Parts: sequence; structure tokens; C-alpha cells
Amino acid sequence: MSTIVTRAGKGSPLTHNEVDANFTNLNADKVETSALNELIDDRVAALVVAGTNMTVTYNDGAGTLTFDAAGGGGVSDGDKGDITVTGTGATWTIDAGVVTLAKMANMATSSLIYRKTAGSGAPAVNTLATLKTDLGLTGTNSGDQTSIVGITGTKAQFDTAVTDGNFMYVGDAPTAHTHLLAAGATDVTISAANLNTLDDGVDTTLHFHAADRARANHTGSQTASTISDFSEAVDDRVAALLVAGTNVTLTYNDGANTLTIASTGGGGGGFDYGAWAAMTGLTPY
Repeated sequence: MSTIVTRAGKGSPLTHNEVDANFTNLNADKVETSALNELIDDRVAALVVAGTNMTVTYNDGAGTLTFDAAGGGGVSDGDKGDITVTGTGATWTIDAGVVTLAKMANMATSSLIYRKTAGSGAPAVNTLATLKTDLGLTGTNSGDQTSIVGITGTKAQFDTAVTDGNFMYVGDAPTAHTHLLAAGATDVTISAANLNTLDDGVDTTLHFHAADRARANHTGSQTASTISDFSEAVDDRVAALLVAGTNVTLTYNDGANTLTIASTGGGGGGFDYGAWAAMTGLTPY
């Protein structure tokens, strides 16, 4: 570093020799632009340090500082949960069945997904009205058919639709009918003549009116053994009828079919004259 002569304060002016010496020294220590650039390049090259997966190349002659990624910074192949990465990180595939309904695009109310356009392609969101048209449906289509009102067809068509028998229509002549009973029992077949008898509304051996079933019109007796649950009904009635008096307990066991009457003691008692006469041989008066 050159020495520059100066005067402190308002001292005497510099001599010619001192001024010349100062310019000579400054000229010797001047920094050219090219030299300054070189100093900066060298300093930056020394300052920069290559980090993970990076390389730094300093070309002093060309005045360049090159940064390169060393590789390894991408996503490696493999199953990442809902996505599988292949092709050295180039292909990302969503796994089957992992996209939830909540992650799908929003849909309007009363709409559904199907492909309406002919040919293969992406599905689309369509309205119920569009689906109804595509299915060729007309009318209200309010739901399941719960009655036969409005249903039309031939007799043969109705008989075909019914799988457990045939319809009988007004005006049809009755035919013999077999009534299927429980397994092991003999089925009952009613002839066409008897069907006509049942249908004509008169009192016959096959047709009885309400008066025939009225209890007031029936006489005679019936044994208790032929009445179902007769004993149980009597037991329950007697148990409800009896009331325990003083020093008496009543215990009804419905399951065992017993009614136990017990004395709890403390009763006034009575004098048994018959027992007294038998014991003493005397006759009471």
C-alpha cells in the first residue's frame, strides 16, 4: 500500500515534490477493471460450497461458475400409498379403489353417472329425466305397482302371470277345486256341483248361515276334558276368588298347579265336641 502525504488542519500546502510523489504512488497501486473482476470471481468461487446432489465447477480461464444437479433428488419408484411411481419417477399411477366419493367432482341433486354418448369414452353426469328418456319410460313412474287398478290384459295373460293357480272370472262356470291341507293330511276336493251348492245361498249340508253358528241355538252338554285349558281357567279363577283371612296365607303356584292354604297361628280356635265325646265317652248336652 503506497503512502500518501497529507497536512492536518490548515497546515502549509504540499510541495511540488510531495504532490508528484502522491500521484506516482496512486498510479502504482491502481486496480484495473479486469483485475477487479478476477478478484471477485476467485472470491465467489471460494465462497460457494456444493450442497446435497449439487456440483459446482469454477472455470477461472473462462470466468464461469457452473452449478449442476447431481441426480437423486426426484421421487424414487415404488408404492407411495395411494400412488405407485414407476419409470424412474416418470410415471405416477393412482391405485385402484382409493379415490373416495368425497374426492370426486361435485354433482347436482338427483343426478347419476353413466355414459349417454355412443361409443367408448369417459362417463358423464346425467339427470334422472335424461335417464327416464333413455330407458323409454313414460308417465309418473311413481314406484312399485301396489294394486291391479289400471292393469289390463287377457285372461290367458293373467293366468300366465299368476304362478300358483288361475283366475276365476265373473260368468265362468265353477270347476272342481282341491283344498290342500297340511302335510300328512288328506286333501279335500270339492266337486263343481258342490261349489254351485255353496254359491246358491240356501241352507244345505255345505252351506250354513250365521244363525247356525249362534250359541243360543245350540243345546246339550260338553265334558270338561274336551274343553282346551279348562283346568287352567278354573285354577286361575279359584286363585283370584279366594281371599286370605286372619292368620291364613294363600299361595298359588300357577306352574305347579297348586293352591296352598296355610295357617299362620294365633287363631281363636273352637271346641270340637265330637272329639271330646269320643275321648271321654260322655254325651254333650
